[in-house]
Amino acid sequence: MASSSNTAVFGVIVGAMTIFGVILGFCQSHLPSQTIKELNGLLDETQGLYESAVEDGYLTDDTLRSQMKEELAKYVHKFSVGK
Repeated sequence: MASSSNTAVFGVIVGAMTIFGVILGFCQSHLPSQTIKELNGLLDETQGLYESAVEDGYLTDDTLRSQMKEELAKYVHKFSVGK
C-alpha cells in the first residue's frame, strides 16, 4: 500500500516540475530581452538587404536612399543599446 502512495507522490512531483518547466520556458521566450535580440537580428538583416540593394543599383534615387539610410540608422541606434 505504501508503495503505490509513494509512486503517486513521485508522479505528482514530476508532473508539477514538468509543468513548472514549461511555464518557465514560455515566460523566458516572451521576455523583452529575447524580443530585443530578435529585433536586433531583423535590423541586421534589413541593413544587409539595404546595402545589397544599394550595391546592386536598385535604389537609384539619392533622396530616397538617404532617407532610408537615416531611418534605418535611427532604429539600429535605438535598439542596439543592449547589444
